[in-house]
Amino acid sequence: MTLRLTARYLFVFALALLVFTELHELAHLSVLGLVCGSFGPRDFNQWQSGPACAHPALGFLTSAAGPLFSYLMMWLGATALTSPDPKRRGLGFSLLFANLPFARLFTALLGGGDELTIIRTLWPDSPQLILYKALMILLVAALSGLPLWWAYRRLRNPRPWLWLLGFALGPMLFEFGYLFRLLNGVLKAGVLAQPWALGTPAFIWLHTALCAALLLTFRRYLPLIDAEAASAPRDVTRQVVASGVVG
Repeated sequence: MTLRLTARYLFVFALALLVFTELHELAHLSVLGLVCGSFGPRDFNQWQSGPACAHPALGFLTSAAGPLFSYLMMWLGATALTSPDPKRRGLGFSLLFANLPFARLFTALLGGGDELTIIRTLWPDSPQLILYKALMILLVAALSGLPLWWAYRRLRNPRPWLWLLGFALGPMLFEFGYLFRLLNGVLKAGVLAQPWALGTPAFIWLHTALCAALLLTFRRYLPLIDAEAASAPRDVTRQVVASGVVG
């Protein structure tokens, strides 16, 4: 698999990144509604439960819902990398990295992230807390690291590690600047900050709807990160033209 970047692909990949990031948050909030029945304030990357929770002992399920969704998407993307169909490979690569596999490991190594929140919720005062955290970090490394390794093994570009590094860090930096700084700042200023559904402000719903609509409109560009998929339409056109000339 040889990667080829274009401006159109980067635009559509950014849309996919934003949509799947919000789907991760909505997975948290959907389970929060079932477990607690109330919602607290949230922004683009943080959420809180309401003042009272109906089933606090099940709170760890709320923290687990987001990562489970993201890992499922990563592994679906990773399995598609073995396909002989270049468009399926390109779509799988995009799906894998739109769910931020490196970010999951990075935040866990820093002592944060949903995965370690689960550990702190289940065993807050355990003398084996450090051991449980270490085991969870190993699990995160396996769940996010194996898809990254498979992607690396499939790449045929020169210096494939640079491509992998770019897709590992680039989305994180983009979201930090665009979502966490810019759009969270807009939300903090009170723009469309009233909650609509699942405790989510109107501004976030409208932003997600716009990104999803644009992603559906331009989804044909998402597989074209695979150079073979990008060249396939031109190859087919040449064959049709050649057949017409010969005939």
